[in-house]
Amino acid sequence: MINYKYFLISDVFNYCRGRRLIKLNQEEGDIAYISSTKFNNGVDNYITPPSYMTIYKNCITIANSGSVGYAFYHDYEFVASDHVTVLWLKDKELNKKIAMYLITLLKALKENYFFNREMSDKRMQKDYIKLPINEDGSIAWNYIEFYIDSIITQIKWNKKDTKINKEIVNIENTKDYPITEIFKVRGVRGKINQQQLKGGEYIYITTSNKNFGFKGFHNEYSEKGNVFTVDSATDGKCFYQKDKFIGSDHVEILEVKDKYKKYINKYTVVYLQTLLNYYLDKYEYSRKRAQVRIKKEYINLPIDKNDNIDWEMMERYIKSLSYSEFL
Repeated sequence: MINYKYFLISDVFNYCRGRRLIKLNQEEGDIAYISSTKFNNGVDNYITPPSYMTIYKNCITIANSGSVGYAFYHDYEFVASDHVTVLWLKDKELNKKIAMYLITLLKALKENYFFNREMSDKRMQKDYIKLPINEDGSIAWNYIEFYIDSIITQIKWNKKDTKINKEIVNIENTKDYPITEIFKVRGVRGKINQQQLKGGEYIYITTSNKNFGFKGFHNEYSEKGNVFTVDSATDGKCFYQKDKFIGSDHVEILEVKDKYKKYINKYTVVYLQTLLNYYLDKYEYSRKRAQVRIKKEYINLPIDKNDNIDWEMMERYIKSLSYSEFL
């Protein structure tokens, strides 16, 4: 099984900000001019760049303003505007397969930014992306290429939609269970704030509704993992945490009760997490998903012919979905 690790953007990439060149001063040419647009792979024009602009190739660009956070790969020559950061790998030559993988992760960061909170280089270098690693802790670039290859070979053009086999899932055969029947609901056993982070091997989970709540590393943990975390400060988002971690204030814990723990795997986790996030429209900043409210929630689960929770069906259902083998 492949392992993963969070890496700072600045540990993975070299990067450089583009240079300003207003439309009035652009001369027609054959070098792509990359701006902060989200359209046309970021290409705004084709120009003959002035001598002060660096011509790049085989790099990723990410928009700092405008369409903040949109990232694109360019295997051709280009120059970049001052609203764009150009990135290339520190320890490996970039290629299309690796770029496809990395762009997906980089685009996910755009949720942390918006019109009046631009993606400056200073802010971006503090962001993390989660990458597969080799046994020595180095980034598993070969695995990334293999992973993208495996997806490409699965793509079937003009694939017709298929209905879920009723033998796999019977949506009528379900039952509402109190959350407290399935989970122990509690707060984190230990909590710290961002300023107390000391670095280390254990992840730090906050009330962020992005990136599984991850915000850094600490040298101690308070939770052993294999639990769901819930943000009780903002919109109530729920994430599964596989590994040991320490949390911030307002992170609530949903721990599967002992009698059900044997049924927890990556497939049933996906099923449960989807349901736990189904009713988020009930919560907002002024109506938080606090413990007292969580304990009053219900979760709709499939049942077998004996009226017991059908954990096997959950697993079969997730396995029946496209690309479930990549979970």
